[in-house]
Amino acid sequence: MKKILVIATSLFVLSANAASACSCLPTTPQQSLQNSEAVFSGRVVDVTEQSPAERRPGRRNEDPNFLNGVKVTFEVSEVWKGNTERRLVVTTSDSSASCGYSFQEGQEYLVYASEEDAQLKTGLCSGTKRLSDARADLAVLGEGETPVNYRLNVAQLQQHRQLWRNQNISSYRYTLRVSCFCTPEVTQPVVVEVRNNRVTSITAANTGKPVNQEYFRQYNSVPKLFNIVQNAIANKAASMQITYHRTLGYPTQINIDKDAQMADEEIYLTIENLQVIR
Repeated sequence: MKKILVIATSLFVLSANAASACSCLPTTPQQSLQNSEAVFSGRVVDVTEQSPAERRPGRRNEDPNFLNGVKVTFEVSEVWKGNTERRLVVTTSDSSASCGYSFQEGQEYLVYASEEDAQLKTGLCSGTKRLSDARADLAVLGEGETPVNYRLNVAQLQQHRQLWRNQNISSYRYTLRVSCFCTPEVTQPVVVEVRNNRVTSITAANTGKPVNQEYFRQYNSVPKLFNIVQNAIANKAASMQITYHRTLGYPTQINIDKDAQMADEEIYLTIENLQVIR
């Protein structure tokens, strides 16, 4: 009798666990796309617990059906459906038993999300997966759109690079200030001089003395400054703010944060007093 009771209890526990586990019907990429309000790929930059105010209105924490959630912020790289903003926030349950998806910061995902109470939501049954496991989905989805800010940065770069080329300036000098987690030799203001598209000198702005040109090899001409912006766009920098000269087109301010999760890798370049040498 005791053995029967133990077996019955074990079966009850197993049944309860099975009932509380997430169970998903098989789905195809086409079905996941059709059933979603937003489909995008992106890198997770933040995972935080939802505050009570962010949770579904009209539901109380005491409600037995109330589920705690997490808020996941993505740096979006490609969009197939829905909002084309550079950053999107998606919510999911904090429990896999209730079909919540466990996202890891720094990892890239293909996300299928529905919309409820003006919030994007996803889970284990939506089709969401690591981007490295999404080859079959990507073959079906084809080419997506790039986020709005990305397209704007590309358009501005192309426009101002062409504006600079139209000036046909081959000899010039400018003052360069580099702000970064670097040595004082790098962060001092310097004057870069270019003649016939070749760097002829780099000197300290305060003393006029020559400096080690290797420190400024990446920044020692206007074309190279444009290349810095281009590489930041291509590598999907976490954030970037670029200001261009209105009439000549060259960058006057370049602020780039390559990775929001890393410290001390930001770089800020200020380009001033560009003078054409006749």
